[in-house]
Amino acid sequence: MINNKEQEIWFENAWKIREEQIYPALFGTVQTQIYTLTESMFAHIGSRHIDPRWLTNGVLIAQSQNNSWIYLSSGLSNPWGQQDTHDQDKQISGIGFELWLESKQHDPRFIKYLQWVIIWQLLIATGVIDEPLIDIGDRIVLPETYTQGVKDYALLVNQTSDARRQFLLPSGKVDLLQLIPINSQEAQIATEQGGHFLIEQLKTKKQP
Repeated sequence: MINNKEQEIWFENAWKIREEQIYPALFGTVQTQIYTLTESMFAHIGSRHIDPRWLTNGVLIAQSQNNSWIYLSSGLSNPWGQQDTHDQDKQISGIGFELWLESKQHDPRFIKYLQWVIIWQLLIATGVIDEPLIDIGDRIVLPETYTQGVKDYALLVNQTSDARRQFLLPSGKVDLLQLIPINSQEAQIATEQGGHFLIEQLKTKKQP
């Protein structure tokens, strides 16, 4: 039987592997600062109950070799309440995914975007909000307070087919879901023809 100390070491090891090994290998140099969630952020969207563990979640920033900026969620795959089964291939870690968003230039708005999505997913995963967790092809409409005066209207959920697709922690499997900022016209396409259709259209636009 695993004692509390062993459980604590196992939990911290999963966190360190993600932050110190996997993220740098996949996304580049990761800054040491983490933009953690705050109680006021939860209160802003009407959540009265706040689990202190939620406030350990946040956003990291990495800079890739091609000088793009990567915004990464930190904490959604934390294995709260899980036990080390020594069979991580057959289980998911935490809620089963982390998020990332890529930009050619640094923009603090993307930190706020990611923080908002993290909060929303935490509230869904714990039953506070009765909705399904996000999935590939979903369109996430951002609150008007986040989008006033800017071109971004929504975020499209994608999963790449390369190494940035999934990783394995001692606590289980973790999908990497990419969030792509889209404008109102693109959001309308996703509404009418589906998010998967828009993903393919965006891929085509990127091709030389």
